[in-house]
Amino acid sequence: MRVILTADVKNIGQKGDEKEVRPGFARNFLLPRGLALVADSPQARAIILAGEKDQQEKIKESEKIKKSIKKDQIVSVNFLRKARGKKLFGSVKPAEIISSIERIVGSKPTKIKPGSAIKEIGSYRINAEFADGQNLKAVITIKAEK
Repeated sequence: MRVILTADVKNIGQKGDEKEVRPGFARNFLLPRGLALVADSPQARAIILAGEKDQQEKIKESEKIKKSIKKDQIVSVNFLRKARGKKLFGSVKPAEIISSIERIVGSKPTKIKPGSAIKEIGSYRINAEFADGQNLKAVITIKAEK
């Protein structure tokens, strides 16, 4: 029986995949739990079209990232925070760094390394990873407010 998966199913496939499975497995496991739809149904066709649209959006996003990131480009991000000595009152969280890089580059990184909060004044090197596998090096500089 041909089904289209509506969610990731371990050892079967990922959301949007069209798979051939045994009829009993589809009737007794996948369909009752809402993990799949019969491939001939109108809802399944809508899922396929939505998947194709998502794929096109990912390609456009990838091209946008490639245009905005030049090879071996290093972005500088500055933060001003209250501090006593070298210790910050609070920290600079990864979400703040991601949003700052997004403002500069125009595209949101999926993750940064290292992914922990920064709690001291200084300069830090960070790698930002984007959805299409592109990497961007950033220098985060944290200074004390006066």
